[in-house]
Amino acid sequence: KMPRKVPLLDCYRAPCTDGCPIEQDVPAYVELAGRGAYREALEVICEKNPLPFITGTICAHPCTKGCTRNFYEENIRIREVKLLSAGRGYTDFVELLTPRATRSERVAVVGGGPGGMAAAFLLARGGARVTLYEKRAALGGIVRYAIPRFRIAEASIEKDAAMLKKLGIEIHLNSEILSPQALFAEGFSHVVLAIGAWKSG
Repeated sequence: KMPRKVPLLDCYRAPCTDGCPIEQDVPAYVELAGRGAYREALEVICEKNPLPFITGTICAHPCTKGCTRNFYEENIRIREVKLLSAGRGYTDFVELLTPRATRSERVAVVGGGPGGMAAAFLLARGGARVTLYEKRAALGGIVRYAIPRFRIAEASIEKDAAMLKKLGIEIHLNSEILSPQALFAEGFSHVVLAIGAWKSG
């Protein structure tokens, strides 16, 4: 049961994938993890989600509401499978990450929270030359500075951040950018603003 009209040809999609805001291929990585292929599972996860430790720890996991196992006993613990895959497949997966600056675009990402980290990872993996600017002393944004440590350990944030460095992303901490125009003047072709949502709703 999907909230949108069923397409003419592709008439079935796993409801867990449909429930995921970024539409991760949940069945694929759950199956790979079940076979013990954790590196391969992490590859599937990071296709769309370059923050497996952060989301594997604190994601609201709406995917589980759509899990078909709910009709039989209880849902698969999808978020936990993601975190398990991240933990066990991390070392081998990180070895596969190499700088890929194959394109002419120079992109500045302003903000080192989850949005900026994800944008930087995906752009660098796509071949852009990426520089990430964060005004605080460490990456993680609201995850690091607002969520208590008993909910997510700093080590989890650091593991996701380490993947950015492995991709060759240039990271500038303690660097507040006040004008995107200044970045264009420095030769960047694109600027991504990921400055967070720090005000109360």
